Amino acid sequence: MSYFCAYNARDGVGYVYATYHDMESLKGVDGVTVDVLPEPVSNGKEPVLKVNLTDASLYFDYEEPETADPYTPKVIELEQRMTSAELDLAMTQLALTETFEELQVTWQEAADSQLALTELYELMLAGQTGLEAEQLTKGGDEDNG
Repeated sequence: MSYFCAYNARDGVGYVYATYHDMESLKGVDGVTVDVLPEPVSNGKEPVLKVNLTDASLYFDYEEPETADPYTPKVIELEQRMTSAELDLAMTQLALTETFEELQVTWQEAADSQLALTELYELMLAGQTGLEAEQLTKGGDEDNG
């Protein structure tokens, strides 16, 4: 059985984009006819089927897999920094919440103390007013007697 390998030529290299068994409908398509397709070698890299444009033979070129992105370590590092920053932010929020709650308690205690002082002041005023009234009353009795 023969195969027809259609390719696109770029920069002097033929990149195979499809392999067909039926060659009847492929008139005018750039390609080569071969009896046997080469088998890729498993080496951890991505096999890319290409055509040697001088002798029309097929071969595999091997490229680093797409997952071996040079930016991946940077992305991982940024994610770790973000996670660390999020953790720091959460700890800061917790500390601020605790501080706010402590301030609320302090404010309530200060308000209670101010209320107690106000009540004490009012009692002192009432006592002083009562003394003055009593003195006035005694003083008036002495004048009459």
